[in-house]
Amino acid sequence: MSDFIPSREADQVLWFNNLFTSAVANASVLGLSSSQISELTTLVSSFSNSLDSVETAKSNFRQAALNKENAQKALSSKIREFNKTWRTRPQVTDSVLTSLGLPIYSSQRTPSTSFTVNNLVAEPTSNGLISVKFDRNNNSSRAIFQIQTSTSPNGPWTIFGTTNKVRTTLSGINPGTETYIRVVTDVAGRMSNPTNSVVVYPQFSTNTTTLKFAA
Repeated sequence: MSDFIPSREADQVLWFNNLFTSAVANASVLGLSSSQISELTTLVSSFSNSLDSVETAKSNFRQAALNKENAQKALSSKIREFNKTWRTRPQVTDSVLTSLGLPIYSSQRTPSTSFTVNNLVAEPTSNGLISVKFDRNNNSSRAIFQIQTSTSPNGPWTIFGTTNKVRTTLSGINPGTETYIRVVTDVAGRMSNPTNSVVVYPQFSTNTTTLKFAA
């Protein structure tokens, strides 16, 4: 004979409450004393409260597990970001990586190398800006390109700006002022030789878009 009490806890709550309500309503017919009704009240209430506590604990556990997972992802993402950054620094040796628990990808790490860019071109535009472009020449994605300017082909040179792109636009160079432009590549503090310079607004020409290579 199968058990008449439902097996599912959610169904049991409804079933027990319904039985209790009906038993109280029919106490005289069922021969229930006041002490028995009180005992039944305590037992039904205890079961209902215990079940609520379990459901609350389950909900809290799911939230705690989700919080743990999110914290783990955030920490792992930050460590991976640091790992990439640290490996670009020449002063970070294999022994330092080992002390951090990070893998060594080769017995001797290849130092970051910078290459002088090719085919530098600088052109004034109609709105007074200078368009600068060049070829990357196998420089890594970590390369930072210094745009240097001078009013003389022999310097002194000033860093006008930096970019990680092979095309950029310069503003603030006065049209009519002969200005020499060159590029130096910086990869993790390792500097390339400068490019040959190009000149914009050369004094010998009335055509401001004419460029010349400095000697």
